[in-house]
Amino acid sequence: MKIGFTTRAAVAADAEAVCGVLRQTILESCVDDHRHDQAILDAWLGNKHPAQVAAWMAAPANYMVVAESVSGDADAAARVVGVALVNQAGKLALCHVLPQAQRQGVGKALLEAAEAKARGWGVAKVRIHGTVNSSGFYARFGYLNAGKEKTCYGVDSDLLWKPLDAAAGVAASKRFCNCNPGNAQ
Repeated sequence: MKIGFTTRAAVAADAEAVCGVLRQTILESCVDDHRHDQAILDAWLGNKHPAQVAAWMAAPANYMVVAESVSGDADAAARVVGVALVNQAGKLALCHVLPQAQRQGVGKALLEAAEAKARGWGVAKVRIHGTVNSSGFYARFGYLNAGKEKTCYGVDSDLLWKPLDAAAGVAASKRFCNCNPGNAQ
């Protein structure tokens, strides 16, 4: 069933719901990455609690956006179904959509909102560690694969990056670096 949704900047009151989205998405959509390895899950989920999520939201160098489901029923409460977080260093730290809301435009809307904020900050390139199941999604939106990299929680991932400023003439390269906008090496 297709859901309706809206996006907006996250607020502190969203911390618990965002935490739920992160945990459910990792547990259900990232099985090919964690393979039910408890050590990887413990590391990956270790900082996914409401107090930490609220701290991410409050950090001035971060921007978190949420997607909320909407229904025609005026009495139905909106539910957070996705979240993205980008920082001023150009790291797309989060982009998660609940399994039941995937493939309905939610991820695209979150990604576009995060990229727009990064552009507003003057960020020339964004990067993310893509999971087995998300790398194709990012590729559809112009992200380039710079190779494999292990995350801090032990998951092999694709280091993906995207130039945001086409006018800068950034050419696709093998590695990502945000230190010099004119040099993709």
